[in-house]
Formats: sequence, structure tokens, C-alpha cells
Amino acid sequence: MAERRMRDERAPEPTSAFCPLLSAFIRGVLTMTLLGLNLAFWGILVFAVGLLKLVTRGAARRRVILAVSWLAEHWVEGNSRIFDSLLPTVWDIRGMEGTRYDGRYLIISNHVSWVDIFALFRAFHGHAPLIRFFLKSMLAWVPLVGQAAWALDFPFMKRYSPEYLAKHPEKRGRDLETTRRAVRRYRDIPVSILNFVEGTRFSQEKRADQDSPPPWASSSTASSTSPSPTPAATSTCGTSPPAASPAS
Repeated sequence: MAERRMRDERAPEPTSAFCPLLSAFIRGVLTMTLLGLNLAFWGILVFAVGLLKLVTRGAARRRVILAVSWLAEHWVEGNSRIFDSLLPTVWDIRGMEGTRYDGRYLIISNHVSWVDIFALFRAFHGHAPLIRFFLKSMLAWVPLVGQAAWALDFPFMKRYSPEYLAKHPEKRGRDLETTRRAVRRYRDIPVSILNFVEGTRFSQEKRADQDSPPPWASSSTASSTSPSPTPAATSTCGTSPPAASPAS
């Protein structure tokens, strides 16, 4: 089992000497600014190297994907350094001993806010391959984010309304085709596929509308091709446990 807990209360003093002297507002602005600069620096590099996918095939293309994944790992590391320097959050990550950086994993997690992405990247960084997850197709046009996601072979999914599908039934199953294409691409590289099974961020309104149990009452599972024990993770920050398990 892998247990992840974020403890903001009674946390030890952060490593940064100046962090306690900054107001929450200043820390927030500085954190977001540095995260943006970190994304810009590594995102441009990832996209630039990723363009080589257009002119490579086979083993050469695989080396390109591994290279952009290596660059993206530095983006994750940069985010972690920013959080450690400016925020009082203390991370307690355990049970990753069975995971392998060259393995293939499926990670399932609830989705509460945009912070979930950074938390999951942080938890599995250095223990499992770089995380990929399914993105809305509209995000492909977001500067830096969309281009870097394309370079890293993130799958883009289109969402159709029930009304649209009623008029265009031929569009049904397109997401399944996209998933199959992504899985075929991932056969040749180590990968961790993240899936927010709800398909949306959690909110009290959505929970009430679906008459679903509260987020802390749900659990997560995962699987792997390796014989190592299934790691799972829990958090006291409001998300239910993300789990990583070798994908079959």
C-alpha cells in the first residue's frame, strides 16, 4: 500500500527561511507566477523536441517520446521545488517501493480541483513513469499546455452532448477509438495513465445532482503488469485516495 497524506495543520516549519515572513496573498501570487514561468520554460522545450515526432518513426520516434518525457520530469521537479519553498504543506509519501520507473501503471483518482494534477505528479515523481491523462480536445489550443501535451502523447477526447449524439449517432464510440490509439502508442514506452473516473471535478452540486456518496466514502483501485503489490494513496486534503497499479 502507498499512503499519501498532506498535513497543513501542525506541520513542521517549511525549509524556506523567508516563507513564514510572506503573507498568504503574496505567497499565492509568487507561487502562481513561478509555476507559470516553470511551465513556459519546460513547455517550450518539450514542444520543440516533440516536433521531431513529425519526421521520425519506429525506434527513433520512441527515443523522441522518452526525451520529451525526461524534460517533463524536470517540469515536475521544478513545481515540487516551488511548492517546498513557498508553501507550508508537508508531504508524507509511502509504499512506492514496489513501483518501477520502467513499468506501466493505471492510476485512478477522484478529482476535486486543479491541485490534484500537481499532487499526483508529485506523489509518483521518481517512482513511476511520467503520468499521462485524458484531456478535453479544447485544451489542445491552450498555449504551451496543449502543445506540450501533444508532444507527450496525451490523448485528447471530444465530448458530445446527448442532443448532438442523437443527431449524429456515428460519433458514438469516438472516445473509445481515441483510447485504443493511445494504448497502442503506449505499448513501446513506460507510462502511467491517470484516469479521473468521474470525468469531472467534484462539487457538492454535482454530487447532489447524481445522488452519489461523499468523496471520502469512495475508494480507488489500480493495476500493473509487474508482480509488485498494488500501491494506493490517501490524502486528507479532500481527495479520495489515488491508486496506482500495473496495467494489463
